[in-house]
Amino acid sequence: MNIATQLCGLTILVVILFFYHRQQKVDFRSSRLFGVAILADLGCLILDILSIFGIVYSGNGVDPIATGILCKLYLLALVFMAYIGFSYAVSQMPVTEKGGGRMEKCAMFIYAVAAVLIIALPISYKTDGLITYSYGKACYLAYFFAPFFMIMTYLIALFYRKELPVNVFATISFWIGAECFAALMQFLNPGWLVVGFASSVGLCVVYLELENPELQKDRSSGLFNLSTFQSYIVDFYKKDLQFSYIFVKLVYDLASPADSNGAVMRHVADYLREFRQAKTFYVGQSGYIMVFRDPAEAAETAGEINEALTMFCHEHGNSFLEILETQGRRANSINEIMELLGQISLNGEYSDSGIITVTDDTYERFRQERSIIKEIDDALDDDRVEAFFQPIYSFEDDAFTGAEALARIRRKDGSIMTPGLFITVAEKTGQVTRIGDRMFEK
Repeated sequence: MNIATQLCGLTILVVILFFYHRQQKVDFRSSRLFGVAILADLGCLILDILSIFGIVYSGNGVDPIATGILCKLYLLALVFMAYIGFSYAVSQMPVTEKGGGRMEKCAMFIYAVAAVLIIALPISYKTDGLITYSYGKACYLAYFFAPFFMIMTYLIALFYRKELPVNVFATISFWIGAECFAALMQFLNPGWLVVGFASSVGLCVVYLELENPELQKDRSSGLFNLSTFQSYIVDFYKKDLQFSYIFVKLVYDLASPADSNGAVMRHVADYLREFRQAKTFYVGQSGYIMVFRDPAEAAETAGEINEALTMFCHEHGNSFLEILETQGRRANSINEIMELLGQISLNGEYSDSGIITVTDDTYERFRQERSIIKEIDDALDDDRVEAFFQPIYSFEDDAFTGAEALARIRRKDGSIMTPGLFITVAEKTGQVTRIGDRMFEK
């Protein structure tokens, strides 16, 4: 019996399954679909082997009806595997939850139609002791619908190619290319049962390039990394879901040694990892973000963390900054979240409770400051920083003896931006140096 390629494919899938299910993962839809894809391919290969046994021993220990059922189950599994591949690819595309849902519903309907036709149409099989295969209208239909899903998967990846990371497009293309090539080979020569093996190889590449949980982790802390956090939050935006988060940033004593700081960082990472109700990420520069689905849990956890870290950091001569957001998606995007957290960290803001709670006013102030920062940059580039002179009068000389030079920004509409609006912001951002240089030139 020609089951060598199926056994090789099974071996590959069992190894992937072993490593994949023992690793901690972020709850992405793509990860769940990848798990389904592994099981679907595993079932497809097992049914392929069983159908071969059924064909070889049909009428000689195996009921011919049972053989026909096994062959059709294999064909259904083959098309289902291609359908799941399409769903997985859609989960990787930059589409809205609604748009992705529509595409998947259409794909599900097409699969249902294909399944009914495969069950209804006749199937035949042949064996000569060495070469064993099935054929007939049911097989030809399966060999039509499976490549159909594969081609549609590639076309949708091609459509969004410019918006996809290079490795995502390349991996999906390899997976689809391998399956299509194997399907063509098996269609031209039914004795070459290589579709299941090609799919196993494709899934192995997908695992190594896209779904290996170790790629999502920061090695120094053992937590999920910044890019995984960004993908995780983007998923909330796509699904139009609320979330809450806690941001913790360690502030080290400049005199403390680097190895001591590393030990403190890892201890805090281990402590934050214990909160199973949240996904915890290390975002670099001694910053951690815990993401919650329940705002009440976030608020309660923030107080607990504050108390524990206050004691721990006091013992180690460090301090920390803690920011709580109990109503996520106030920000317009993940980039705005990161900018806000960076600005608060840079300014070293603190509160009496030790917890800075992000509110609508926080975002309003942040957006105003961001607008002013851009206004300052534009004014410097367009030469709209002006020197106003306030005279200095000497009573002794009974004359004006000098003047104080005052910086003013002329807006594009001709109005004046008062220093109360931009000086404080410019001092925070370092733009005040450029304004000072321009004033000396004036």
